[in-house]
Amino acid sequence: MPDGNLTLTLSDETASRIAEKAKALGMPVEHLAAMLLDQHFFDPRDVEWANGDPDQPLPPLDVNEPTHAWEDVKGELQAQRAGASRKRA
Repeated sequence: MPDGNLTLTLSDETASRIAEKAKALGMPVEHLAAMLLDQHFFDPRDVEWANGDPDQPLPPLDVNEPTHAWEDVKGELQAQRAGASRKRA
């Protein structure tokens, strides 16, 4: 099956549950079924992660690292997000 085509036969119950969830999400049944299978068989070891392996524990927090109040950084963060949104549009 190198072209990616595959025909599956599901139980009535499974097909019904997928159809109900797809309807609630507003997506085609086939798309949701494919997403669920992709998630089930996804293996993080098959991916090159930009920021390191997500299975590795994070380093301990540095309690001496300076922090900033939300009020002090909120405006800057919102401006960055607005700029990123404009670039995508």
